[in-house]
Amino acid sequence: MQLNQLIAAKLLSSGIYDEHKDRLVRTYADKRTLMEQSLNEFLPTFVKYSVPDGGHFFWLEFPEGFDTDRVCDNAEKKGVLMTPGSACCFCDQGRRYLRLSFVVAEEEQIAQGVRVLAESVSQFVRDNHALFGRKPYNLI
Repeated sequence: MQLNQLIAAKLLSSGIYDEHKDRLVRTYADKRTLMEQSLNEFLPTFVKYSVPDGGHFFWLEFPEGFDTDRVCDNAEKKGVLMTPGSACCFCDQGRRYLRLSFVVAEEEQIAQGVRVLAESVSQFVRDNHALFGRKPYNLI
């Protein structure tokens, strides 16, 4: 048996791994709940998402005509990093989607980050309301 296998066997048999895993599951579940609450509070209702059962991300869906590259660029200027769907998809449809991680940010940063996202969405709508063929969406 190699050294790294012996270390892994010791770690797994000690119970430390299970304690660590259980702590991470609780922490990530709390962050996921906090992000869901923030999305409900700050984002306009035309932004759709489902709460993830697992994983580390919320996927947000915006109406046709949205460009999440521009929304993310605006948020980045305010210190908040997000992943536009175009970075995860090879089709133009990816521009309507946005991926938000809830595991990296500290709990205090989650609500603030979603507020910045909401401001960036509002700015995009104000700048591009003609794209949607009607008055701007009802924001927040």
